[in-house]
Amino acid sequence: SNIAVYAATKAAISGFAGALRADLSPSGIRVTEIVAGRVETQLYQDILDAKARAAMYASKVVQPDDVARMVVAVLALPAWADVTRFDIMPTWPTSPSGTK
Repeated sequence: SNIAVYAATKAAISGFAGALRADLSPSGIRVTEIVAGRVETQLYQDILDAKARAAMYASKVVQPDDVARMVVAVLALPAWADVTRFDIMPTWPTSPSGTK
């Protein structure tokens, strides 16, 4: 199911964001890493089996619009405020196996 590739990609993005931030911060350019977990996307619809999907949707799931609102909030901050990373997860996350 390519979980290793997915995890490696997420780690690479985090490292890239940190390096890019270091390179660009002297120019006043801010870099924010967005870590959005368990957002209702096509990815989850494609990779989860019925049991995992039921567990994921047993409670409210973060929607793409929720992430978009966070991005807008970060962009609205003054130039001297730097959000280096934000994580957004459901309040009651469950693992794909259905355990809490």
